[in-house]
Amino acid sequence: AEEEGDFRVRVAQAHREIRDAKVEKLTASYEAKLVSLQDRIRTAEDRLLREKSQVSMRVQQTTIWGSLATIGSIFGKSSLRSSISRIGSAARSASRIAKERQDVVRAEGNLQVLQARYADLEQEFKDALMDAQIEASPQEIPLEQILLRPKRSDIIVEDIWYI
Repeated sequence: AEEEGDFRVRVAQAHREIRDAKVEKLTASYEAKLVSLQDRIRTAEDRLLREKSQVSMRVQQTTIWGSLATIGSIFGKSSLRSSISRIGSAARSASRIAKERQDVVRAEGNLQVLQARYADLEQEFKDALMDAQIEASPQEIPLEQILLRPKRSDIIVEDIWYI
């Protein structure tokens, strides 16, 4: 007959093995998803930086063109037509700045959405891990002793010894 303490130790070991297998499976499943989202976040961050640098460069370029066109039209010896053309180019460049700023806003929004998804998935993973680890402890399971009497058909005599 197995003692209750020994039985509980066996059950606890089996419980730990099952729990560890569940944790490994959860970790493998969520790890792939989290890595994929991290890659997408990195790409979105790169895009945001690129969009911001384009806006900055365009603003500087437009400011220089606009300033040169204005100064050239006031002090320059070039024709009125040439000055108007330069001012028109600067104005078109300024309208492109507005479009590129919208691109920055879109890139920021995309990045925020991805970061929110990552945080949600990470919380979901933590919750799933907690659920897997909180399951009833084997020490808390109530045991009921059952006496099993052997049947004749269950008894096998292998050796008979005479003294």
